[in-house]
Amino acid sequence: MEKKSKTNEVLKEICFFTPADLPFDYAPWNRGEAGEQNFLKLQKGSQTAFLFLGEKKLLPAELQKALLSITNQGWEILGELKVEFAQESLDVTREKLLSQDTLRLELGLKLLALVDPEQGAPLSHKINVLREEIARETGLVVPGINIKDNLNLCPEGYRLYFRETLLAQGEVFLGRILVIGNLEQLSAVEGWSAAEPACKMPAKWITEAELEKAQKAGLMAVAPLSVLLTHLNYSLKDSAPALLGLQDLNDMLELFLESHPVVVEEFLEDKAKLRALRKILQNLLAEKISIRDFITILEVVGEQLQHIEKTDLVSELVRLALAKQIIAAHLSNEGSLRGIYLSPQLEEMVLYSLRETTKGLGLSLGKEQIDLLFDGLRPVIETHQPCVLITEPHTRIYWKKILSLRYPGFPVFSTAEITPETRLEVLETVALPKELKADLEKKKSSKKRG
Repeated sequence: MEKKSKTNEVLKEICFFTPADLPFDYAPWNRGEAGEQNFLKLQKGSQTAFLFLGEKKLLPAELQKALLSITNQGWEILGELKVEFAQESLDVTREKLLSQDTLRLELGLKLLALVDPEQGAPLSHKINVLREEIARETGLVVPGINIKDNLNLCPEGYRLYFRETLLAQGEVFLGRILVIGNLEQLSAVEGWSAAEPACKMPAKWITEAELEKAQKAGLMAVAPLSVLLTHLNYSLKDSAPALLGLQDLNDMLELFLESHPVVVEEFLEDKAKLRALRKILQNLLAEKISIRDFITILEVVGEQLQHIEKTDLVSELVRLALAKQIIAAHLSNEGSLRGIYLSPQLEEMVLYSLRETTKGLGLSLGKEQIDLLFDGLRPVIETHQPCVLITEPHTRIYWKKILSLRYPGFPVFSTAEITPETRLEVLETVALPKELKADLEKKKSSKKRG
């Protein structure tokens, strides 16, 4: 950390420090030595600073002159501060170097107003509300977010990190409003062209003077703080599987130890089962399935403990138990499930492409074959959005993996998950591309010979 300013060019040891520097990461004494250092706390208007005096108990004439010069510049002495410190061990240094914030939000200079206590620190409050909303929706308690300034960012920039992995970054302009719409609507207003950071929709940052024009053009207007919070919301939900740490899961289980000891004890006692349970929960979160019904999930997993290492298989069984909940999240405004089906030949293409690997069954489809599958799926999916893909139970997980290559997050259901009371709207059945028919016949023949 750099020295803030020297109070006297002659007295090199006299330095100003702001309150942000305490406790001192930089100090004008040798790191690791033990002793006591003295400071004077000063104030000038709204500014606060600390004047380093060293180990001197009494002020020599030179220091008194320097202090007189400072007070003549309008600084008021509020009191004396003594800092006692012990010799710093190598282990402490290592601990500091290795420590990480689980979630860290870095803000550029012009965004620091969002966390200024004198302006109500609106971002700090809204982030707590956001964490509560995500917990209610997903069942995952998002770790606290440490907000820090980063003057190396552009003044309007922000970055969200999970440990040292960048989850999101963007810019918001506090003096403007983001309006979102199609290109024709956006041409009606003057502003800075941009993309809405969460969904990448066309947008412009406009002044308040342009707001009336934007509303007449049918553009959606969003305040800068809401733009930032929406981006954080999407990014945290997308990263939910990674945010569920092993210790977090252990703590969740301990909350139910008194009320449901039979359900949770086995996972707490066996770390291998705890890790497998975490993977199953991560599979659910990756498909945007809430884990709030925690006890039901644990009961289903508990019935499959002999197969728990097959986490993909157990995850499918948990999905069946949560089918009503999962379907409810994808119903249309009319209360129906809009579904695309696959032809028997398409299902066979995947079924006959399964091969045994060290990690279980895996797909043996080449890039060219996958591209042809997407050529058949793409126009149907894009015509009928929003919709879901409905497959046979034994192929659902593989179709999910295929679709995640081009349509991450696209919902895939198995016919076994469609409950009797579900109003199903069949939109279209996708046929096997003719270019793959010969490949399918070869796979069938190979399977019969094998």
